[in-house]
Amino acid sequence: MIFGRLSGNCDREAKEDGLIGGRNGYGVKLANIFSTEFVVEIADGPGQKKYKQVFSENMGKKLEPEITDYRKGVNWTMVTFKPDLAKFNMTYFEEDVLALMKKRVFDMAGILGVTVQVMFNGRKMSLLRGFHSYVHRHIKPLSSKLFPWFCEKVNDQLEVGVSLSGGHFKQVSFVNNYATISGGTHVDYVSNLIVAHALSFMKDTLRLADIEECDLKRQLMIFIEVQMENPTFSSPTKEALATPQEEFASEFQFSDKFLKSASELLYLKLRNIIKA
Repeated sequence: MIFGRLSGNCDREAKEDGLIGGRNGYGVKLANIFSTEFVVEIADGPGQKKYKQVFSENMGKKLEPEITDYRKGVNWTMVTFKPDLAKFNMTYFEEDVLALMKKRVFDMAGILGVTVQVMFNGRKMSLLRGFHSYVHRHIKPLSSKLFPWFCEKVNDQLEVGVSLSGGHFKQVSFVNNYATISGGTHVDYVSNLIVAHALSFMKDTLRLADIEECDLKRQLMIFIEVQMENPTFSSPTKEALATPQEEFASEFQFSDKFLKSASELLYLKLRNIIKA
């Protein structure tokens, strides 16, 4: 069972294309190592069998797999584990740790909420039904009047939202469900494209000659959710995408309406600043 054996990622060894993020295959195994108990259950609907295996003592011990009959006809995989808090010099989960976990669940509901039922402590995240509602939930506390926004589903792999930042560039982005909190090449590509189009729009159409790219970018907030084949990241924590832009640029083709809306959004913001 691969969840209990330290070996490389099989997909990577086979060099197969896929919408993956992991490179070395250690993530779930490290979760096993840092747990007092780690349980893997897999249900095979067509085969009518269910697999269960229990690991304990930081993956030091494992029970023989249990294979039982299963007749509900639905495929699923469930991993249940008890973190070994002593390994982290902890006796309980503090509020900031729980908040981080809840944020991750919130993120997954925004990305997977249309096709997957996402829950936190038994409560369904029913207010999030995909990336559009995820962006809305981010903007709502800020007031949509002060921070207008819009989303575009570019294709089956890419969805982008645009809003205003309040004076400092901000981004919320995901690559293959990983939160790229430091941005990366995908964020640079989208933000630079929007800024370049907006700058041309303001200089050529509105005759605003004194506007610079940095003036526009600092007013921008973007949201990106993309599924990408075999992405590369700047570090094992996957905080920033490092895939060269030329490898994904063909998939990042935005409509004229999208670019015009983004340009008008930035123009209205700058106009208000100039008036003030």
